[in-house]
Amino acid sequence: MYNKQIIPYLLFLLPLTLLLTACSSSPQYKTPTNEQVYEFIRSSKIEPLAIKDVGEFSTVVLVQTDRSYAYYTLHSNESGEVVHNYLGINNISKTEPVSVLNGVIDLTFVGLIFNDNELFEAVDRVDVLFQSGRKVTEKVQGRGVIVPSKLKGIDGEYMEIEIYDKEEKILKKIVRESL
Repeated sequence: MYNKQIIPYLLFLLPLTLLLTACSSSPQYKTPTNEQVYEFIRSSKIEPLAIKDVGEFSTVVLVQTDRSYAYYTLHSNESGEVVHNYLGINNISKTEPVSVLNGVIDLTFVGLIFNDNELFEAVDRVDVLFQSGRKVTEKVQGRGVIVPSKLKGIDGEYMEIEIYDKEEKILKKIVRESL
């Protein structure tokens, strides 16, 4: 008796669920290929300071101009086209030895740009402590570095950044101010 009462509801809910699922599908993104990333860089006429795949479907490109420092997040859509987002901040590199960008996309990451030439010449690696307590280390290969928190989930914003030289000496420590 109980099963007979539930069957009409199931017959109504099943097609409705299928219809809503089909209509509400969001675009599926994936990480762009190296060729797509370099084509975007070339066509956009930007000079990247760092490039890194982050998360499951994003590539971050860190850039700096006279007016701003910024990052692009690149995704490849279902058609194979590169879709990008841009976040830029007024460039204060004349007053700051290190520019810090804290990004949240499909994961948390920190972008660092070394403005001070002496600091840039000496830096070897950075350690970033995120709100979750997770500490991530990244080697510095150029004027900029992108430090992703982890592959899945969000660790929150950075709490502390330590910049080291090759002898493991701390060159600079950046502590996030409480909001």
